[in-house]
Amino acid sequence: MEFDLGSVLLGAVVMLFVAILIGMTIAAAFGPPEPEARVSQELDELAEQVSTLGQGLVTLREDVERLYQDIEQLADETEHMRTVLRRISELLERFPQFR
Repeated sequence: MEFDLGSVLLGAVVMLFVAILIGMTIAAAFGPPEPEARVSQELDELAEQVSTLGQGLVTLREDVERLYQDIEQLADETEHMRTVLRRISELLERFPQFR
C-alpha cells in the first residue's frame, strides 16, 4: 500500500478546514459578549464624561461672569477714586495753605 503525497496533503487540508469550521462555530456560540453591548457601555461612559464636562463648563461660565462683574466694580471704584483725587487736587490748588 502506497500513499500518494497529493492525497495525503488534500486530506490534511480538508481536516484543517473542518477544524477551523468547528473552532469558528464554538467561538461564535461561546465567544466574547456582543459588540453592541460593549459599544452601549462605552457610549454610557462617554455620555457620563460629557455630562461631567458640561457641568464643569457651566461652573466655569458662572465664574467668568462673576469675574466680569468684579472687573466692572473695580473699574467703577477706580473712576470714583480718580474723581475724589481730582477734587482734592482742585481744593489744594484753591487753598494752598493746607498743603
